[in-house]
Amino acid sequence: MTEYWEKYASFVNAKTERERFIILLILLAATFVIIDGLFTGNLLKARAQQSKMLVSVERDMSSLQLELQNLQLGQSAAGNQLKLEAERLQETSGKLEEALRSAAAGFIPAQQMPLVLEEMLGRSEGLALVSLKNKPVELLSGQPDKPHSLLYRHGVQMVLKGTYVASMDYLKKLEQLQWRIEWDAMRFEVQEYPAGKLTIDVATYSKEKDWIGV
Repeated sequence: MTEYWEKYASFVNAKTERERFIILLILLAATFVIIDGLFTGNLLKARAQQSKMLVSVERDMSSLQLELQNLQLGQSAAGNQLKLEAERLQETSGKLEEALRSAAAGFIPAQQMPLVLEEMLGRSEGLALVSLKNKPVELLSGQPDKPHSLLYRHGVQMVLKGTYVASMDYLKKLEQLQWRIEWDAMRFEVQEYPAGKLTIDVATYSKEKDWIGV
């Protein structure tokens, strides 16, 4: 190992100052790629685990609602038996809606998410806000005539400019929040070393459709 490092040191010392700088950039870039893979990989894995239950319950809800609609269409022809079946399905639907709301519990309130993202940015050095915009709101479950049963998904895309190290520090701050945030995507693009652009897509859940914030 000592012999290897001696050869490497001789190789670097033989280079010009400009060539040494290029070698340093290559080593830094390789280190950043490894760190990025570990950190973002863990975040996206956590995001997948968070949303797995939501997706499963949402799928069951959609299937049940379709079954209930089909049953109601033929109810007049089948009499009391279909009525009892419809009541059973309504009860199951209510339980699934409650399960969906429970799975979404603990997520950051939709009206606070843009404000918290900016507040955390204010505590981070080496980053500047380029843009912050809301995505279209998605209705996950519920019926319009039953407001208490509605559950919406609110997404935000945030673009920041700064160094890679500052970007990773900002993401760690978000992970340490008392609330949960669903991570959709994140990417860091090097523009002019050491500056780059960080784009993150995050989401939360709420019973309210309208945004209050951005």
